[in-house]
Amino acid sequence: MSPPPTADGATTSLRPATAIQAPASSGEPLPWTRRDGLAVLLLVLAPFLLLAPLFLPGAARRWFPSGDFIDQFYAFAHYETTRFAAGELPLWNPYAYGGSPFWADVQAAVAYPPSLALGLFSAWRWGDLPLLALELEAVAHLALAGGLTYAFARRALDSRLGGLVAATSFGLGGYLLGYPMLQLAVLEADAWLPLALLGAWRLAARSDPVSATPGATRQLWRAARPDPVLALALGMAILAGHPQSALYLLYTTLAYAVWRAWRAAPSPAAEPVPPGPAPASPSRLRLAARGVGLPSPAFLLGLSSSLALAAGLSAAGWWPALELMARSNRAEADYAMLSNGFPPQELLGLVLHGLTLWSPLYVGILPLALALAALLAWARRSGTTAIAPSSTLADLPFWSLAVLLALLLSLGRHGFLFDLFYLGAPGFDLFRGQERAALLVAFGLAMMAGAGASIWWRGDRALGRDLARTAAALSLAGAFLALVAQPGLRPSALHLILVCGGVALLPLSAAYAGVGGSTRLGPPPRWAAPLWAGLLVLLIALDLGFAVGRVNLVAEPPAELGPSPQLALLAQDLPQRVDNEDRLPPNFGLLHAIEATSGASPLRLRRFDALRQALQADHPVRWRDLLAVSHVLSWRADLGVESQVLMATGPEDQAMRLHQLAWSSPFAWRAARAEQAPDDAWAVARLRDDDFAALSTVILHPDGSADPRTPDDPIDASASSLSVRARRPGYARAITAGASPAWVVFSELDYPGWRGFVDGRPAPVLRADLALMALAVPAGEHVVEIRFTAPRVWQGLAASLLSALLLATLLARRPKSGTSNEAGASDPA
Repeated sequence: MSPPPTADGATTSLRPATAIQAPASSGEPLPWTRRDGLAVLLLVLAPFLLLAPLFLPGAARRWFPSGDFIDQFYAFAHYETTRFAAGELPLWNPYAYGGSPFWADVQAAVAYPPSLALGLFSAWRWGDLPLLALELEAVAHLALAGGLTYAFARRALDSRLGGLVAATSFGLGGYLLGYPMLQLAVLEADAWLPLALLGAWRLAARSDPVSATPGATRQLWRAARPDPVLALALGMAILAGHPQSALYLLYTTLAYAVWRAWRAAPSPAAEPVPPGPAPASPSRLRLAARGVGLPSPAFLLGLSSSLALAAGLSAAGWWPALELMARSNRAEADYAMLSNGFPPQELLGLVLHGLTLWSPLYVGILPLALALAALLAWARRSGTTAIAPSSTLADLPFWSLAVLLALLLSLGRHGFLFDLFYLGAPGFDLFRGQERAALLVAFGLAMMAGAGASIWWRGDRALGRDLARTAAALSLAGAFLALVAQPGLRPSALHLILVCGGVALLPLSAAYAGVGGSTRLGPPPRWAAPLWAGLLVLLIALDLGFAVGRVNLVAEPPAELGPSPQLALLAQDLPQRVDNEDRLPPNFGLLHAIEATSGASPLRLRRFDALRQALQADHPVRWRDLLAVSHVLSWRADLGVESQVLMATGPEDQAMRLHQLAWSSPFAWRAARAEQAPDDAWAVARLRDDDFAALSTVILHPDGSADPRTPDDPIDASASSLSVRARRPGYARAITAGASPAWVVFSELDYPGWRGFVDGRPAPVLRADLALMALAVPAGEHVVEIRFTAPRVWQGLAASLLSALLLATLLARRPKSGTSNEAGASDPA
């Protein structure tokens, strides 16, 4: 019989079931063909087809549900776009938490290039951001994840079919189609994982050990250049705005780079002896390192320079964010807050979708079976046959270990591994939600599934048998669960049985198509093997589409963007600031340009939290005075102070009453006296004192940032005046007059980057009343201004632009012919 055709239409010799050979390497990767372009096109289109109801008109239109996608990420993007339309950078956000830094909030991701481009275009075209545009951005990142996974898996597995299986399993899997779709920063950071791994693969492939020849030093410095693909992927992941996902990506990429370098490092005995005079002897340290397969100095230098370039590219995001993190509520997070993870029963989600709303561990039944079969194939061969570094199975131990560690880590406090990482791994003491490690479970299983499909295609008959047995075992498990599970899970168990039936038929169909080394049915038609490969990928896509494809689509538009009588009234009343007691979504202010004390970002200024905890519940009048609150949204009919209920809606147990206070403090006021606070605890106690006159006496916190001296005692405070003449995000101007020196206190949160001016001349800004700002003014009439300049934003932007120029230079320079030693010519299949 004739051998089975490859995906290029060529034929390959049938391999015995007991040996899996590494593809021959020509020293250069096989150029991509139109078949690869078609594969990428299908992977890019698949998410748009699956989520097409998002883009349909009229009653057929579907939406992402109310929650973080609207209240946080659309609100951020909407505000960013409106500031661009006004000709300003979005540096400060006055509409949440009484004012907070916006660019420095990492989840705002202002500097992330795709979001930045969308915001600038929308500002130019519409002056605002349509919701549909942000939904397109989310789906486009699903497409990006699929396309990049194909690029990496095709290179790492030397197989088009392996790349398609891996990309379909990950790009359409339960993890990315679950809550990352609604947590846009998570999705956008995760999408760059495969490109970062491809960069690590390239770096390890090029970094051969440097010989001790006279030109070795020049070789070493040449090899130390950063890999632009690795730097670009890591930089984009950091800019995407989810540091925890970027941390997972960084650890995984570093581990994979070291793994690949170790696999590629030759032992001294394996190196040929060149003719001619003997070269200079390497040092004992270098010989010892090479003897145990340690990465070469060239690799370590290249890795370090790539990380440095990635840090430079992303400086516009992380450099301002570090300043906010140090002053945020997250700086004091404890183990109890950070250690949440999956309950152990969630591990059933590997085979059953629908245990909860999302199915983050579900990559599909066939990919799971292929991954297990590939692991069995590796176990059969690892003890008898050396697996070459370029072999399809070479990375299987790495991905198996990654999946196991990620599963244990995702359990949080319910397992033992998170405690070790919390104590010993940098970064794991900063982030909550350890179930996000499911990213690595999903990607690792996808790569293992791709390896299984690849070696089956290349002639491993035993893998087909293992696959059939795995399907049978999963079918029995599904039948058992269908009998004993809760009624809500029985459809998932029946789905498992049905898909396993299709998986069990694959070995028989493979025999007909001539795949897997079978010779029993005679020569197959030339189209049989490609058709079989397409059906295999289609089975994965259908399984995932029915199981997890549309869990985030709802028929009703998000309530946050719908009409609200309270919001309509507030828009007419032009409130100074609204105290929202959980009656409207927390980020309503940012969505509708209404200043509020609530917000949706997980990052809040720590001193704002301290002020709220000290005053809001027990001293609400003092809280509202300091925050310049004029309206209150509450369930209560009586606020304890004189107010007018402008509107009341809903039943009594869900009542929403909009109060207008009879008197509200202004946004800025003139304090005649000042008290020095030795520490924040003293200031809190003083603010809670009912005898403290908060609007005539200011508490100052020198903090070492300005002259702590206060004005002299006033002669006549009754003749003083102050009026706010201009106010916009990040800027305020007031005119004040008085017969004696005083302090002008602004109800704006203190943060590095605020600059003060009195009559146009710089004036020191001091922290006041625990979390606010104050400037000293002499007697007489004066113009007082505060402006948020955000120097770290400009510093980060400069570093990112310089790094982008270096990246462009690296991408523009191609290696000279014959100098590249990136191994791994790909099998056409």
